[in-house]
Amino acid sequence: MKCIVILGCKQNTSKLNSELMKRAEKAISLFDSNSLIIASGGNTNGIKAESTYIKEYLIERGIPSNKIIEENLSQNTFENAKFSITLIKEKGLICSELIVVTSCYHSIRAGFIFRNMSDIPVMTECVNYERSDSDESKKFLIDALRIYNRII
Repeated sequence: MKCIVILGCKQNTSKLNSELMKRAEKAISLFDSNSLIIASGGNTNGIKAESTYIKEYLIERGIPSNKIIEENLSQNTFENAKFSITLIKEKGLICSELIVVTSCYHSIRAGFIFRNMSDIPVMTECVNYERSDSDESKKFLIDALRIYNRII
């Protein structure tokens, strides 16, 4: 089975933001009858989890709810990977590949984290989303240290 993980991003409103919508649309384009989608992301706006926004949108767009799993605890990319991979193991899912869907500015870091935390082959799919994020390299270093500490 193909496991598609949609990574959340901060929600500042009570409606799905355009960046998350693009990620969800990319996942829909990758989805087939042999797929499962993991909507990953915790509560960043005090209303509901990013994963819930994603799941609601996917269902509106025709993805069956039984093909969507919510990971609603994560607050950052490292936790997206940690909690999504834990869910896969706890549910006994056999994933032939793990496709991580995120924005292009974030795909290298997300791929690095998932590849270092999973024994499932990982590929990333990204969507173009303009965002100036000068902290991305700092975040990459922080996540690399988290992985290093997890290994030793």
